[in-house]
Amino acid sequence: MPINPPEGMITGRKLLLRPEVLGTFLASLLLFAIMTPSTVAARQPVSESDIQAVFLYNFATFIRWPTTAFHDTTGDFCFCTLGEDDVTSVLPSVIRGESVSGRRLVHRPLGRDDSWRECHIVYLASQFSPGSREQEKTHQADPILTVSALPGFAGRGGHIELGLKNSRVHPIINDSSIRRSGLSVSSQLYRLATVLQS
Repeated sequence: MPINPPEGMITGRKLLLRPEVLGTFLASLLLFAIMTPSTVAARQPVSESDIQAVFLYNFATFIRWPTTAFHDTTGDFCFCTLGEDDVTSVLPSVIRGESVSGRRLVHRPLGRDDSWRECHIVYLASQFSPGSREQEKTHQADPILTVSALPGFAGRGGHIELGLKNSRVHPIINDSSIRRSGLSVSSQLYRLATVLQS
């Protein structure tokens, strides 16, 4: 569904955070979204799934993983998706050709019984197998960020829920769950989000 993009948003085929706007922007909102060429030409609103996908991309920058989460200093950073929805359709085009801290960003769809061991972020789609909750429990102490737009996801122990606030995508962070996983969230992202303790 169409959604209001953050104020001051820059539009284009792929929108990434520019260093010159980082400081002032993150004090209030994340300043990026993605638009396809046809969407730009038609001047249509950015969709909710577009913005959610770019939030996922930027979590790779604003969350720190321990060195033990990687095989080596140049290994890939893996975005895994479980199930299918509009976000999983958009995400591959968002991360294609991109890198963070010298690590190439790659996308890997997961089946219900696939291991999460190679994943750094796991996005649970709106339509996914209930059996994945067992995987969440299995990896709750591992440095794997779990993200979903499912209502109540953070309250149930998920790391970040992509909720809505005033018709804008708004992250809800379960701080206790993230800390148990050995991940470190930037102060900028904390200021942006609603933070839960569990």
